[in-house]
Amino acid sequence: MKDFLANNPKVSTLCEIVAEYEMTVGEQTIKVKIKRDSTGFYSHSTSHFYQGPEQASPYISSRNIFDTKGEAIDGAIKQITCFYNESHEYPEDNWIVNSNY
Repeated sequence: MKDFLANNPKVSTLCEIVAEYEMTVGEQTIKVKIKRDSTGFYSHSTSHFYQGPEQASPYISSRNIFDTKGEAIDGAIKQITCFYNESHEYPEDNWIVNSNY
């Protein structure tokens, strides 16, 4: 990837999508992409975010750089489930679509 970036100066970033998963939380299906950047670090992207009824906005983790693919998957799961509570009234209404997925 570094060679590609060096030979193509108009391209500033390049990430490889190394995996894509689908999981279900409650009744919501969520997709997760795991990417590796040109420096070898991993990150995740989720198709949805969860916003609990007492949160002002959906939870998006500030930590999204990981050493391994497994850590990135764990980070995505934590982001999705951190504030999820199936006992909330209408929890399926609290899923926010990630328009950048």
